Amino acid sequence: MYKFSLSVHDIVDIILRRGHLDTRVFNQSSMQQGTLLHSLYQSEQGKDYISEYPVEYTFVQDEFTFQVSGKADGVIIDKDGNITVEEIKTTVADLDEFIHDHGQWHLGQAVFYAYIIAKQRKLGSVSILMTYMKQNNYRIRKQINQIFKFEELERTVNDVILRYASYCRKIIRFKEERNESVKALSFPFTDLRKGQEEMMTFVTKACDEKKQVFIEAPTGIGKTISVLYPLVKRFGSRKADRIFYLTNKNSIKEIAMSTMRLFDQSGAKTKSIEFTSKENICFNDKKGHCNPVECPFARNYYDKLLDAIFDALHRYDTFDRSVIESLGFEKTMCPYQFQSDLSKYCDVLVCDYSYVYDYHDRLCLEESNIKSTHTFLCVDECHNLPERVREMYSLTLSMAEIEDALSLCTGTEFTLLKEDIKNILSGFEQMSIDPDDENIKRYQLQIIDSVSVEIEDSLNNAIYDIKSILKKHVELITDPLLEFFYKINSLFYLLSLINDPDTHDTFLTYLLVNQDMTIEGIRIANLDSRNLIQKGSDLFESTIYFSATLSPKDYYIDLLAGDVKEESNRLILSSPFDFNNRRVFVNSKLSLKYRDRDNTLFEVFSLIQTACSIKKGNYFVFCPSFEYLDRIRSFFEQSPLENTTIVYQGRSMSENSRNEFLSSFSIDNQNTLIGVMVLGGIFSEGIDLVGDRLIGSIVISVGLPQIGFERDRLKEYYDKLDGGEEKQKGFSYSYSYPGLNRVLQAAGRVIRTENDKGFILFIDSRYKYSLYRTVFGEIYPDCRYLYSNGQLKLELKKFWEDKNDLQ
Repeated sequence: MYKFSLSVHDIVDIILRRGHLDTRVFNQSSMQQGTLLHSLYQSEQGKDYISEYPVEYTFVQDEFTFQVSGKADGVIIDKDGNITVEEIKTTVADLDEFIHDHGQWHLGQAVFYAYIIAKQRKLGSVSILMTYMKQNNYRIRKQINQIFKFEELERTVNDVILRYASYCRKIIRFKEERNESVKALSFPFTDLRKGQEEMMTFVTKACDEKKQVFIEAPTGIGKTISVLYPLVKRFGSRKADRIFYLTNKNSIKEIAMSTMRLFDQSGAKTKSIEFTSKENICFNDKKGHCNPVECPFARNYYDKLLDAIFDALHRYDTFDRSVIESLGFEKTMCPYQFQSDLSKYCDVLVCDYSYVYDYHDRLCLEESNIKSTHTFLCVDECHNLPERVREMYSLTLSMAEIEDALSLCTGTEFTLLKEDIKNILSGFEQMSIDPDDENIKRYQLQIIDSVSVEIEDSLNNAIYDIKSILKKHVELITDPLLEFFYKINSLFYLLSLINDPDTHDTFLTYLLVNQDMTIEGIRIANLDSRNLIQKGSDLFESTIYFSATLSPKDYYIDLLAGDVKEESNRLILSSPFDFNNRRVFVNSKLSLKYRDRDNTLFEVFSLIQTACSIKKGNYFVFCPSFEYLDRIRSFFEQSPLENTTIVYQGRSMSENSRNEFLSSFSIDNQNTLIGVMVLGGIFSEGIDLVGDRLIGSIVISVGLPQIGFERDRLKEYYDKLDGGEEKQKGFSYSYSYPGLNRVLQAAGRVIRTENDKGFILFIDSRYKYSLYRTVFGEIYPDCRYLYSNGQLKLELKKFWEDKNDLQ
């Protein structure tokens, strides 16, 4: 027997849902609004009304046992014992049209509740009341009341259960084939690299104990396969249902998908899928216009969905972007939504951080289902996660954007929206500004504790207005107005977090103010992403955080919501590569503090000249800012290096420009090539130039983020949390540690495999501080401190001569 615990929704949505994909009607904002209106409507009902009435029943169909539960929106029991089951739906659409398109799907849900209640109470009949309400005015309603005999209810429910059992058989075939194939899966390589066995054992133990753990494993150790192999093997012992592999880089997604293909080639029948952003995979010229009026790939989407999914599962094991696009074109279905729906049937999901941690995307996770299964989370390059989550939960809205949106509202269809946008503007204009506020004088901004209820109401009304126009007159909504819609949705959501006592203190809210003391905009910035990270990670049975640079350890474990006092939750692996293949130099003589940079610029340039002149090859030079890059550039232009080509990172580079930049670092270059770029920029991470494609990296400064208002507030926040016991913690968390990570990431570009040879040169007097000496002592125990150009020249010449590699 196969046993399943399911909700009524799980069954009905799969078997009965039909129609178009239409984000004008079904979106996160509509769902949130619907939840609020449900509660409001239920609170107004009489004493005979029972809200959120729980039901549970076990169905047996052939080899299946379905334990089905749910909550009816309302149950009314009259004085004679007659029962009415109410199902409530809210929408921005025309009610008659909404009922016509989705009525049978909605009724199917109510029929399940009614049948279970009738069965348990031995009733001959039950009334079903379908209540439909408009979201802008829930007093506008349409109600349909029908009496169903028990036999009718039973016949309908049994038919759905029968169809659902047939559906489950198809899924089980894939899962059983996967489980059996994985039992025989061996590690794809004959030889294990140093640290791989230890890493795989650690991951297995963490999953067995359902723990959240942290791994620092140097580049080249084979982190991806060392995490995925023990997790995939759990399928064979039925200890895993799904695996989420998160990364913020396309290059790492490709590595993860290549690893899954490697397992497939070794006989594992697993289904893996790579997520692509809507912006990159959408077929529609009008990105984000997901509705049947404007996009043929949205039409009748749900009518085709199940057949398309099973066809895809029969034909493919690995679903990368090209496969998803091919299926989308073939079946005329939205590729972005299809990848989300197909992912529910896949074993390994490779996607961006946002799919677990961003409130915009989390709906595709089906949180209740994940919690009830053996689902595991892997977070690659996890040092990036805290900052990324903070960005996800931060937003700036300018008054200019609101005024621009107002100017787009032309025509009688926009009458209500214009009024509500004017109210938003008026609400901000009425907020008081204190010209004597120190932040006004210094930064042209003013911290506020909250936003008025009037502004929130106006935002909510404007959101509803746009949804209504989208449904009735979609051709009138321009892309800029749609972007405004998404932005005020986000603002409205973030305001709810600010108003929540549990999360209020983790956000900084302030007004941007012009010289004339008028408000220019509002900014909400997240200061502490730990509870947001924990909320996402708590969905999973176990979470594996890993990175090549997780130093300082306590800092990252703390920011990732881990327990810094527990020693068993971490694994620190040393580099598997021969230290003789590299040289690590630190010049701590030259000050790179902002005030001293002009004075040391020539000496830094001389060090670059020396480092890159000993051997012909390709080199990276990382500058602390674009301003510094421009200064270095002027030196190169005034004193050109013989037989040397210099390429520079641009302030704004397209994907093609970035690829061209990196492709120039070839092993076949006739001259020395020096790439000058910005520390912490687009070329600091995820760049694999193996072998002679890169033989040296020069890191200028300690990479501190630019001093500014938000960084200083971040410092104050962590100092306050610290209770004054460690006065340096705030500065370390907001400046030193983020800078150190930039430095380590830049340095990590050089040695990527066991055959790579090269050097790293760090330049800044602050490297003699204890923080850097401690971390360098752990990561670079072979580092050498030097104080002159001549010393560097001798050391590098000897290094390349020892490698028999001096040209």
